[in-house]
Amino acid sequence: MVGISDLEAAKIEAKEEAGLLGKVWDKPLGRYHFWRRGEGRFTYTEVAVFLMRVKRQKKRWKEMEERQTSWLSLLDAADHVQEPELSTLIVRLPNNEKACTFIGRGSDLRF
Repeated sequence: MVGISDLEAAKIEAKEEAGLLGKVWDKPLGRYHFWRRGEGRFTYTEVAVFLMRVKRQKKRWKEMEERQTSWLSLLDAADHVQEPELSTLIVRLPNNEKACTFIGRGSDLRF
């Protein structure tokens, strides 16, 4: 999103794409890259990944009809995503003590 910080973009995307409301960690967990398909071209894209401590999911949200959401374990989420770098970030989450503390699990996050 042009003109706003990655953190603000993450908050907006979580709300618009999944109806999620909560607190977003102010540091990116990491980044992943992929080729975005556009009209007649591909663009190499970098995505900053932020953690959210979810308070709730809205009953209705902007892109509800365009998205499918589900709550998964970390391993299932890592298997479900298509980008290998994103899968790696997910699998390594339990090793990040600060991230685990932020989401309220201390260092006892389990798969």
